Amino acid sequence: MSEEKILGIGNLLKRKREELGLSLEDIEQQTFINKRYLKAIEEEQWENLPGYSHALGYVKNYGRVLHLDQETLKSSFQQSYPDFPKKEISPQRKYRELTPDKANLFKKILLFLIIAAAILTSLYLSIEFRKNGDDFKSMISTLEVTNQPELTTPSVNTSPEPTPVLVQIATPTPTPEFLLQVNLLAEEVAWLQVTTNDNQKVFSGVLVPRKEYRFLSNSSLIMSFLNGSKVRVTLNGTESGFLAENDQRAERTFHP
Repeated sequence: MSEEKILGIGNLLKRKREELGLSLEDIEQQTFINKRYLKAIEEEQWENLPGYSHALGYVKNYGRVLHLDQETLKSSFQQSYPDFPKKEISPQRKYRELTPDKANLFKKILLFLIIAAAILTSLYLSIEFRKNGDDFKSMISTLEVTNQPELTTPSVNTSPEPTPVLVQIATPTPTPEFLLQVNLLAEEVAWLQVTTNDNQKVFSGVLVPRKEYRFLSNSSLIMSFLNGSKVRVTLNGTESGFLAENDQRAERTFHP
């Protein structure tokens, strides 16, 4: 019986390494095999290795550095390796064990992309609101707009409830009863601009939450708004839902 088979693959590699005056660190640098795997081979702790094919490959590379015969190494390895299922490590475990630096780099890149996306989203929303309503910078606590001073303002409810904002749109022949009455009640802050069909601006600014805004006219009103899904509409005394279905900028025309 040969000396290699008597010694066993682990003892054979260890003895040859020591004869050449090499350390495990030297073998690791030349084979790029983790030091703990080299130690497991020398101690024949096969359960600490990734699997049969990896263990065999490690032994061959180890023996090649020591100038040992490959066929002898393979034969000795097969006799030393226990007879249990030769399971390979999963790709996830292999990635964690063999490339930890790359895994950490991937996590850092992913975190950077998430932060960058959050910053870009915040910047976009800020620009969108600023573009559609500069008046957002100052909240309006009280606002009353009358388009024509000579018009007679209808009587306003003098109960303790907050007085609604009243906007009257002049017509060539005003009548005591306005053909169009639009009441707006904002549940959240919203931006609104109201013009007549001849492009006359009658209102532009922020709608304050829980404050009613009333627009009276005998002609069509064009309303441009932002966050309209939070503004309730009452048209000629009838509740008509919300100003819009979403919070994006939109435009809506009300006819007498």
